[in-house]
Amino acid sequence: MRFLTLLAALLALLSAPAFARPESAVVPLDNGAGRTVPVTLVKPEGRVKGVLFFSHGALSSPAKYAALTEKWAEAGYFVVAPLHGDSTDWTGTKPQQAEQLPWRLADMALVRAWLPMLAGRFGLRLGRAPLYATGHSFGALIAILWNDSALRSVIAISPPGPLPGLPMPPEDKPLLVVTGTKDSFPMIAPKWQDHLTAYNQAKGPSLAYVGTDADHYFGGIYGRPELPGPKAEAAFADLVPLTLAFLKSPRKAARFKPKAGTLEARGF
Repeated sequence: MRFLTLLAALLALLSAPAFARPESAVVPLDNGAGRTVPVTLVKPEGRVKGVLFFSHGALSSPAKYAALTEKWAEAGYFVVAPLHGDSTDWTGTKPQQAEQLPWRLADMALVRAWLPMLAGRFGLRLGRAPLYATGHSFGALIAILWNDSALRSVIAISPPGPLPGLPMPPEDKPLLVVTGTKDSFPMIAPKWQDHLTAYNQAKGPSLAYVGTDADHYFGGIYGRPELPGPKAEAAFADLVPLTLAFLKSPRKAARFKPKAGTLEARGF
């Protein structure tokens, strides 16, 4: 009898899915100007704690950030991530270089305007759920530049350093900047310290996390999963709980103790 019980338990484990990933969907939105913007939605688990608008890095796509966005969704956050026209996955007319920034900002305004409909895709009732801007690389710049008074705070992962003709405006909302000791990137941040420009210029309370041995894509954990690695797993293990702590309370997140990096705080 005991053997049969153990056998039944083993068969149940083998038949169960290895990982229950959050439900996701891609919804096309007409921007009213001749473009259809595919928007990736990741459904939160349990009660909706907030909405994370996410802007991906240059040439990348929302799907390539699943390792991060699904963690946020598992913690109760509704992730809304448009595919921008500069992505290699974009199938329509490509924007000229000078058009990329305004296109991206227009994409964020579009998903913001259609948020109730997008939430309805999963039957979500957002109520007064707080709104947050998040992004990586070029997308981090978008999160910082996006001027929407409803946004509570900003998470900027590897934002650009000083850009000619486009000064980084100080951010008056709570700001978390993430980079790594190997996060040098031609043009936008020749030295990893350049990614801290937004943190150094911020008017409001701000945090800066620097992951030890983490590069621009954390070794391919997000943004470019095709990279051979090595993946910055230890720094990523800091990044997820730090971002969640910051979303809940920037002040309390300032006391976060990283295990694979350093954290600085200003304005608290």
